[in-house]
Amino acid sequence: MRAHSGEASRKNSGCRTRYWSSASDPATSTPSASRWRRPALHAWLGMALAAFAVAGLRELSAHSCPWDLVEFGGVAQWFPVFGAVPAIPGPGRCLPAAHASTGFALFALYFALRDEQPRLARWALALAWLLGLTAAAVQVARGAHFVSHGLWTAWLSWGLNVVLYGLVRRLKRPA
Repeated sequence: MRAHSGEASRKNSGCRTRYWSSASDPATSTPSASRWRRPALHAWLGMALAAFAVAGLRELSAHSCPWDLVEFGGVAQWFPVFGAVPAIPGPGRCLPAAHASTGFALFALYFALRDEQPRLARWALALAWLLGLTAAAVQVARGAHFVSHGLWTAWLSWGLNVVLYGLVRRLKRPA
């Protein structure tokens, strides 16, 4: 193994030290690190907003999963999304789809990146659709959800992130 010269070793270790100290100390953060701070916060807020909204709506939902419906061997009655709740709605808590929301929550990455990194934003959007639809398809195949549950989840996640994007843009605009 070849030993490095003292100067090269100091140069490399100093570079690493500056990098790590700037990442952990906001007062000395580099311009490139601060440039990602706002999009990272936006993405985090959007993902958290989508995840908490889905979890909250599931708790309030009277819609049961397909495997709980009478038609598929369960005890619950099916009813439309905006229809009257039947006498025996079943256990409920199935709409929107939680597994699909893990992918669709990534819509936040698209909105966080679209102004500064449009190409990366499109990749993030494709990834969100791929993961969300894959998770939804797996749950449909298991009998845990209808296709509409996954689509409602996508719509909800998209809508919340559109609203958040509008608010963030309004805050960024100089007065």
